[in-house]
Amino acid sequence: MCFEMVDQVPANEHLTMQIAKQLYGIKTAENALVFFQNGEPAYMTKRFDVLKNGKKLGMEDFASLAGKTKQTNGDEFKYNYSYEGIADLIKQYVPSAPIALENFYRLLLFNFLFSNGDAHLKNFSILETKAGDYQLSPAYDLINTRLHVNDPELALKGGLFKNDYYTESYEANAFYAYDDFL
Repeated sequence: MCFEMVDQVPANEHLTMQIAKQLYGIKTAENALVFFQNGEPAYMTKRFDVLKNGKKLGMEDFASLAGKTKQTNGDEFKYNYSYEGIADLIKQYVPSAPIALENFYRLLLFNFLFSNGDAHLKNFSILETKAGDYQLSPAYDLINTRLHVNDPELALKGGLFKNDYYTESYEANAFYAYDDFL
């Protein structure tokens, strides 16, 4: 795989995260773009699973929730799923699933619109609340990957839907469009 403009990755991720937060109202991990003395940029993100008092909250990514590991499912384990499958896991593990599903849908649509071809199972998580239940975590690893690599429009090989389902629009046009997200 050929990587282009590698020196621009930190700025790309920072900008994409800021657009998600400030323009789309998506809850994101706190982050910053900083520069080393030589002018080289670095992207930093603040952990959201550790409280100010040092207590660590429970956090599970969707690869873990789906039971997918490199040992059991091979090198591509984090890509072998569907976004509908993630929605099913949200229904299973998040008590406030209707709210979490709406937030997940907005995040999925954002990733599609901003060409984040790396929105895989390990880039979505649930986070323990102070009450002890779970909610969708703030978004992280939002980046326009298309600027750096030639990757697919969706990271998960199962696509939007599980069981190899495709809408009539997708079957007719061979790309995702309005009807698929509706």
